[in-house]
Amino acid sequence: MRIAETDFILIPEWLTQSSSQQTGKPQHGTSSPDEDHWISRWQRSIASASWLETSQGSPADALVTQCAALNRPIVIVTHGHGIQVLLAATSDLAKTPIAGAFIVAPSGQEERLANAASASQPLPYPSVIVAPDDHPVLPSEAAERLAQNLGGHYVAAGAAGRLDAQSGHGPWPDGLMRLGWFLKRLGAH
Repeated sequence: MRIAETDFILIPEWLTQSSSQQTGKPQHGTSSPDEDHWISRWQRSIASASWLETSQGSPADALVTQCAALNRPIVIVTHGHGIQVLLAATSDLAKTPIAGAFIVAPSGQEERLANAASASQPLPYPSVIVAPDDHPVLPSEAAERLAQNLGGHYVAAGAAGRLDAQSGHGPWPDGLMRLGWFLKRLGAH
């Protein structure tokens, strides 16, 4: 599978916050609240990448609606709490053309993620979880269990904090290479 043949829906952590907590709602073609974050860079540089449109309803409902409107294979890219949106929508995404999920530094209470993963386990499409060894919220062992519960591939990212701009992952070229590896793997299925 090639980037040019794929639609990407990006779910950064800041889009999962309630509207009262949001510092700004990025729209397709504009900057995110953190312009240096790798996911913001991907949104600007990958022509077929768009933000999750959260203008109406819950983020999970918005994801289902957005996926249903697309015809090409979809790869959902989440960062931080974005995984919770994906897990909440999984059962309703069955009729959409999702090719895979690229999950980076999943965040949330371990118990809540485990319960959500159990409800949607395994994901009906390939997934990869890239998780740091020193994530301040979700220990690497819990992230590895989450990947197993979802039927996905676990990638240890080493000591990388939250894998965001503050931890030095603005451009994150290794992440783009991992995404390329994942797309190649999807093409083999």
